[in-house]
Amino acid sequence: MRVNISYSFLFLCVKTSRFQYLSNAVLQAKSASIGTMSSDIGDGCLLELLEGKLAVLRFQIRIKEELEILIRRSEGSHTGDLSDTLMKDSTCI
Repeated sequence: MRVNISYSFLFLCVKTSRFQYLSNAVLQAKSASIGTMSSDIGDGCLLELLEGKLAVLRFQIRIKEELEILIRRSEGSHTGDLSDTLMKDSTCI
């Protein structure tokens, strides 16, 4: 179990620092495009790319959180049948 906790902690640290990095990059790209009032296609593409990466990262974090909830629920049940847990949770989606 300790391996799972340390892996989860490492994953969270990496994702948190990546999230901060991408958030800052988006803010800087927006500031640069507003400050120069440039309609350069390259600036718009960079901003779109960074915002897309940030959206994907948010989605990855949400998936990880949902999987951790499923694991905790399956560990808490004595039946140990993960498929039952998945079936119950699929109705909520």
